[in-house]
Amino acid sequence: MKKLILIVFCTVLFPVLTFAQKNTARHKNPHLTIGTIGSVDTGKTTLVCAIQTVLCKVGLRDEIIPFDDLDDLPEERERGITIVPSVINYSTGKVDYTHYDFPGHEDYLFEMKNSKVKLDGAILVVAGTDDNWDKDWKVKMKNVLKMAREAKIDMLVVFINKCDMIDDIQILDNKEKEIRVLLSQYGYSRDTPVVRGSALGAYNGVEKWMDGIRILLNTCDAWFTKE
Repeated sequence: MKKLILIVFCTVLFPVLTFAQKNTARHKNPHLTIGTIGSVDTGKTTLVCAIQTVLCKVGLRDEIIPFDDLDDLPEERERGITIVPSVINYSTGKVDYTHYDFPGHEDYLFEMKNSKVKLDGAILVVAGTDDNWDKDWKVKMKNVLKMAREAKIDMLVVFINKCDMIDDIQILDNKEKEIRVLLSQYGYSRDTPVVRGSALGAYNGVEKWMDGIRILLNTCDAWFTKE
């Protein structure tokens, strides 16, 4: 009888318990749905590629979906802008993400507002270069923040991109101050994290800028799971 019980345990119960333990471990991380938002040409899609690059390097992702495959519509490739949101899934090891890359062109901002996807948070991408920080940048950012509010996105992490093209840190300090003013105007927390980096630099494997993406991911993990 004891031998029969042992056989049943080894052949039936043990495999089931082992599978249950593995399945529980696989789903122990919180799952969040987030997006990259921002005006056109700030580097949102490049940031998605950079995130994949960093995760691949530490073994948390097996492949990198290239830029051209994320922006895979003919019009997107021709114009170099995102029109239809693309989506990827990944894990940081602490949090599992479904990540939508939303259009930044004003003609397509409604894709974010009208999306049926409920976002737990978003990465607001702002270009730190002088070329993109022109006299109407505030108007563009206000449009994005207005849409974000209407889409009921309550939590943001700001990523100031293209910092590899800025030599004067004071420029970035001043821009961050102005960003925080705009965030407060739209009711976002004064403690909203702001991370600086270069998505393209990280995508190209430059260690300094890959560190910036690691900081961004750690920040998202902590901020978006904050109770």
